This record gives sequence, structure tokens and C-alpha cells, in this order.
Amino acid sequence: MSFVIWTSDFTQRYLDANPLPADFTWKHRDDVDWKTPRPVHPSHKSVTSYGKWLRETPYFPGLFELAHQVLARSPDVGDAEWLAAELVKFRAEPAHQVNIF
Repeated sequence: MSFVIWTSDFTQRYLDANPLPADFTWKHRDDVDWKTPRPVHPSHKSVTSYGKWLRETPYFPGLFELAHQVLARSPDVGDAEWLAAELVKFRAEPAHQVNIF
């Protein structure tokens, strides 16, 4: 029996091939609450790798890591719409009930 450990590099490559949908929003680092989540996409066009951008951007702290955990724990990884839906489920859960890590 063999298995593959899902690494952060795999998550980055997945996000390169499957960027989060244009209408997907998340809490920005400058926001104090979830009242006005912002679209999760680079503000400039020179970004060549969505996954690398999300992994390194300081604007959505923890989002890459959360996406990584969702992907690493899923037996059936889906497309970007699937990942967005999984992330929204996490966001909807009260913090004390979520045990993703």
C-alpha cells in the first residue's frame, strides 16, 4: 500500500490550475470582521501564478493554509468551485466547533 503526502507545493500547483472563482470572497487582513469580505484575487495583472500569490500574499492570512488542509484531507479533490464551497462551509461554522487542523 502506498500513499502520497499532500504538500503545500501540491496545493500551490492545484490553485495554479484551479484559481478560486472570481466571485469568491474572504476576510481581508485590514478588515476587523466578516461584514465586507473581499474578492480573493491579485490587484495587479503581473501575477503569473495564482497559487504562489495566495501562498505568499499577506492580504488573506491563513486562507492558503486552510485550503491546503481541506485539500490534504479530502479523499476526492474537486475543482475550484468545490474548494470554494468547502471553504465557505468552514467560514460558516462557529470557530469553537471547527476542527480542521
